[in-house]
Formats: sequence, C-alpha cells, structure tokens
Amino acid sequence: MNADKLLDDICGGDPKLVAAALQAAHGRAEELVPKLLERFGAVLAATRNPDAKSVPYVGFFFYLAAEFKAQIAHAPMVQLLRMPAAFIDEAIGDVLTEGAGTALAETYPGAPEAIYDLIEDTGADPFARGAGLNALAILWKRGALPREELLGRMIRLATLLDPESNNDALVCNALVSAAVKVNAHEIRDTILGLYERGLADEMYIESEYTEKHLVPGAAPAREAARLDKTIDDAWDAVKSWCFFDEDAPNQMADTEFGPEYRSPPFPSSPPPGEWSPPTPFHAPPKIGRNEPCPCGSGKKFKKCCG
Repeated sequence: MNADKLLDDICGGDPKLVAAALQAAHGRAEELVPKLLERFGAVLAATRNPDAKSVPYVGFFFYLAAEFKAQIAHAPMVQLLRMPAAFIDEAIGDVLTEGAGTALAETYPGAPEAIYDLIEDTGADPFARGAGLNALAILWKRGALPREELLGRMIRLATLLDPESNNDALVCNALVSAAVKVNAHEIRDTILGLYERGLADEMYIESEYTEKHLVPGAAPAREAARLDKTIDDAWDAVKSWCFFDEDAPNQMADTEFGPEYRSPPFPSSPPPGEWSPPTPFHAPPKIGRNEPCPCGSGKKFKKCCG
C-alpha cells in the first residue's frame, strides 16, 4: 500500500481501514517515519494559524512512532502535547491517556528537557502534562533516568502547583500517581503535603493508600505494573480497543492514569435524521476552589461539589 494512502487510512476514522493500515505499516519505519514527521508538522502549523477551526487526527501516529523507536519524532510529539486545548482532543483523542506517555518513553532521545518543559507548562492540557510525568516514571524504571533526577523534578513540580488552579489539581493527581508507581518514599512529605495544600484529590487516590505506598520496601502499588508496558507493534497495542469491535459493549480500559471507560478515538456521528440542534449551553460563573460552595454546605468548593 502506498505510504500516503496508508497514513490517510490510519487517521480516517473507519475502524476496518485503520486496522488494516496499522498492520500494513508494521516494519516500514524507514519509509514511514519521514511521512509521520510531515503529518506532525502539518498539525503544528495549523494550530499556529489564528483562523484554524480544526486539525487532522494523528493519535495513532504516536503508536507508530513508538513502534519504530523514532527518536526524531520525540520533539514534535512533545510539541503536539503542548498544543492549545482547543485542538488536542481532536488531534490526539484517547491516545492522550491511553499511550502518549509510553510513546514518549519509546522515542526518548536521551535528553529529558522537552518532557520537563511539558510537565511545567501551565498552558498545556493537564492530561498531556500527566503523560509527561508517566513518561519520566517509565524512563526511570528502564534505567534511562536517574532516580535522583526524577525525584528532583517531582519536588520542583509540586512546589509550582497552584491550589487555586483546577488544571493544576488534575496535574497533581498525575504527580501523586507517579509517586506511588515509583515508591517515591524519599519525598514522602512533599507528596503527602499536596493533600494538606488542597491539591491532591482523595476521590482520585486516597491519602491512606498513598501513605501505604510511600514507605521504604513497600509492596509495589497496582499502578506500578503500567510502567512495564511497551509499544513494539502499533496494531497489537490498540487492537483490543472497542473502536475495532462494533459489537463490543463499553468496557473499562487500563489507561496510563488508571481505569476509565474506553471510547472510540474519533468523534462519532448520529444516524441520518436522528440529529437535532442541541440546547445552547451557558457556563455557570467560575467558582474558585477555595471559595464557599454555592450549595450552601458551608464547605470550600474544592471540598464539596467541586
């Protein structure tokens, strides 16, 4: 299959064509990597255009770059993860939480600075920053990143997080998750302090669970197994997705951040004649995380309905 047609099929949205194209792409790194770079560059160029309304989907290309161990693709992939929030879901979809962190680790060029910039980028999508944290944890597990450097970056990020930022609260959850995965007992006080600062969410990872896994010699947390995942075959890595099985019900996915419902990576359209204009949504006034909850409970918003 022609390389351009193959890549068109991979991001075209038809499950059968995507499956066939991913399988056909296996082992064609020399031919396809330059094409992947062109596609990544086109998306990045579109996001810089003030008139751009949409961007192409390139999520599965992360898996191809990972399969090919294409270090040259690492930098543009990080740049894609830092693209404006208006585009990231359209361009990457579920790959953002399913495998972006592992893909960054698979394409790691030996220098972590690009990932450091991603996790500290307050303008980036919080789940993209979480993917960067997951990549650092994987690199440590593989012996590619010194533990002292990983822990130092975790401390630095913890000090930069703002309790008033809802996005930072989501990043904090990813930070706590990463700390639990690597048993970061050396920085136990810093991580547990995130709960005291109102950043870490008890609903996401309970402080008791975190304490239990931040002790020297503690048994590995269940999340630690995700650090051993690799992407050696793009198709093999995604073939279990419900997207490729029309008869499969919604199922729980074991993502890089924890269990969630797995959905198709592309937006779906309703059958002809079944669509009607939605009722316009009017956003409620923004409430600060430390302001009183509007439900009248007397608690802070972040401790109640927030």
